[in-house]
Amino acid sequence: MERANVGKYIARRIFLMVPIVLGVATLSFVLMQLAPGDPAAAYFGDKATPEAVAQLY
Repeated sequence: MERANVGKYIARRIFLMVPIVLGVATLSFVLMQLAPGDPAAAYFGDKATPEAVAQLY
């Protein structure tokens, strides 16, 4: 009887992991989209030229 309980527990935890992973992925995507600025310009800093930024894209 103990093995059945452990199996149910593991199955339930894996089943609940799916929406959590999707939620975290969605949240991180939304936060990155809402972040101000251009990642390419931030990478080059003050030396960002339009040509250098275009090379990253």
